[in-house]
Amino acid sequence: LKAYQRCTYFRALEQINNSNYKEALQNLNKALSSPIDKDINLNALYWKGEAQYRNEQYQDAYYTLQTYQKSTNATFNENYVNSNYTLGYAALKIKRYRDAINFFKNYISKYNKAEDMSKQADATARLADCYFMQQDLSNAIKYYDQCERLGDFNADYAVYQLAKCYGYQKNNNKKIAALERLSSEYPRSTYMDDAEYDLAVTYHTQNNYAQAITAYKSFIQKHPKSQYIRQAHTRLAQAYMNSDNSSM
Repeated sequence: LKAYQRCTYFRALEQINNSNYKEALQNLNKALSSPIDKDINLNALYWKGEAQYRNEQYQDAYYTLQTYQKSTNATFNENYVNSNYTLGYAALKIKRYRDAINFFKNYISKYNKAEDMSKQADATARLADCYFMQQDLSNAIKYYDQCERLGDFNADYAVYQLAKCYGYQKNNNKKIAALERLSSEYPRSTYMDDAEYDLAVTYHTQNNYAQAITAYKSFIQKHPKSQYIRQAHTRLAQAYMNSDNSSM
């Protein structure tokens, strides 16, 4: 039975590496049905939750990984820290935002700084997202700011989300500063067309017509295929009219 447990477990790991999650789950269930080796049993439970998540079985993954974390000696297991990361994502997917906050915080607090920083930056961004979804803008700003300072691939996203938060707080000066920073520091960001259009609109709503006109024209030139292009042309015409009226 012990050999059967080991064989099915290691075969499942191979299948996970090859993205064959359904087959992996079948073998993990076989390994778990013969819990002779306690360490393999614990690891199999973790990888079952991980495979369920990757197979988009988010609720199943959530409950499996909670069972794993509550198991004897789980906190000493090599996969325990990473289980918080996957649990955070699973909770986020099923909209259990408060639970997701706790799991991402646990992951960040136990994170090994010697490892790849990208995962910590990602967890910090998702933690901020959870607060954002709950309309807790102060904490969202706190963690988006931390994410940006980690300087990873999520930094441009964090700055864009900071601008959104400031917008919801009706702090347009900080919103404009964040959008301008995104444009100048992250010119290749995938959020650039959204950010530059939003910047032009914000100038416009602030009655800063000259800057709005410049921003709309720049946006139209740089993003001719953007989903906002028609609105930009309409708003540019409005900005010209507003500018003429204000100078009369």
